[in-house]
Amino acid sequence: MLNVAGVALALYVFMADSIAAAQHGLDAVRTMLPIKFTWPLFGVALVLMSAPVTRIGWQFFVQTQTKPEPHPVVNEFRCTRNQKN
Repeated sequence: MLNVAGVALALYVFMADSIAAAQHGLDAVRTMLPIKFTWPLFGVALVLMSAPVTRIGWQFFVQTQTKPEPHPVVNEFRCTRNQKN
């Protein structure tokens, strides 16, 4: 969900000027040039889009740091000598 929100926010940042020009008609959208780019908002979008990669990296880091405890040896199977030999 965070990734989708980041993608939507990044698209909005890129398309904000076009969205504002859309109310003036198709010719205005075709001839409009961007005025400004909001880098802080785009930075937030990048952080949101990187959330899944960060989560996977964190899970990998935690798994490599914690070592499972060995299972105790259970002597359920015992070999007995065959008396017929």
